[in-house]
Amino acid sequence: MTNYNTCKLCLVEGRDKRTLRINCSYDIKEVVPEATYSSEQGFILRICKACRAALLGKLESWREERIAQRDLPMDEDGNSIGDPDRNIPVRVNGVIKMFTEKEFIEYESNCKLKRLSQ
Repeated sequence: MTNYNTCKLCLVEGRDKRTLRINCSYDIKEVVPEATYSSEQGFILRICKACRAALLGKLESWREERIAQRDLPMDEDGNSIGDPDRNIPVRVNGVIKMFTEKEFIEYESNCKLKRLSQ
């Protein structure tokens, strides 16, 4: 059983945890089922410093990837446009993403692997 001093991701015990709050009008539990929801604070996750550092590294990579796309043609949702081979629409994390056939097959394969590992 986990408590306030348990990291909800790696389950390490200790008093020095951080509270991550996310309120973005999206059900975060789709990607982080360990998160809890509070109508006052949004989604909440108690995490250790190592898990927080891993999250910050992912945020840094996300930022760099998105900035690199600033000069590319995009629709109003931030999706790349103009590639006729990207013709398979798939809902991913709350947005419709257009895939090529190869990308779609890879995405479906990864989804199946995730489901099997849960």
